[in-house]
Amino acid sequence: GVSWVLSRLRIDIFQPPIFGDVVRGSTWLSAIDKYFYHRQFQYVAAYTGQPLLTASSVWGVLDVASRRVVPVPDFIREKTAVHPGHAL
Repeated sequence: GVSWVLSRLRIDIFQPPIFGDVVRGSTWLSAIDKYFYHRQFQYVAAYTGQPLLTASSVWGVLDVASRRVVPVPDFIREKTAVHPGHAL
């Protein structure tokens, strides 16, 4: 009876890739609070390591019946781990 809902998204583009570029992406959970999960993203040029873009997002858990954000349920918290200190 719950679903993820995107609350905020910030994208910083340093250099857009061009057709044929090989891109390496990574994402990690950076923080959890009562209502929200904070996820980070990084994309770099695979051969040079040059940063192409970084992004951060904030996700909430929505109770589908009431259409309200609810505290993150324990069954979700138990399956996730925060990876602090991951460099962008």
